[in-house]
Amino acid sequence: MKEETIKFAIIGCGHIGKRHAAMIEQHPEAEVVALCDIKPKEKLDLAGFSHLPFYNSINALLKKSSGIPRH
Repeated sequence: MKEETIKFAIIGCGHIGKRHAAMIEQHPEAEVVALCDIKPKEKLDLAGFSHLPFYNSINALLKKSSGIPRH
């Protein structure tokens, strides 16, 4: 049976958020699909994750991101 990829959105892209993203990316069955922070994207250090969709609010993230399952 093929395992499904677990998708994550990181909310809060400070030091801990970057660490969480890096840890998630180490697991082949997990994937970071979006980022969210109240600071503008340009003011954050998103090295390695700048290609991901970015949102400035949780509401925008949930409304616009199709990669995040809603259970």
